[in-house]
Amino acid sequence: MKCNLEFPDNVTLNFDARGLVLRVSLNIPDNLVPYMSPNNVHKGNIHWVYAIETRIHKLAIDKKRLEEVKNELLLRAMANIRKAKSRKYEADSIKMQSLTTKQLKIW
Repeated sequence: MKCNLEFPDNVTLNFDARGLVLRVSLNIPDNLVPYMSPNNVHKGNIHWVYAIETRIHKLAIDKKRLEEVKNELLLRAMANIRKAKSRKYEADSIKMQSLTTKQLKIW
């Protein structure tokens, strides 16, 4: 198959006999790692990396489909990171509320 595709560095295509695996990865801060799925997070050379992937059957591979799937995975990855951030902020606010109630009890 010959195609002129230009994907960013965070998109990986792995071809095999059944089709291809399209993988999208995004860097995440250290403090979000506990709030992400451990199956999708690993330590890169410098940053923690959140990655999701999907398999595309060999009969369904074309340029338009690859672009659509890449955009869908990127949107899903960004949404998952936003959800993790909200869980982190919620946990931080609960921790702050418990600290302030302990401080009020001391007074």
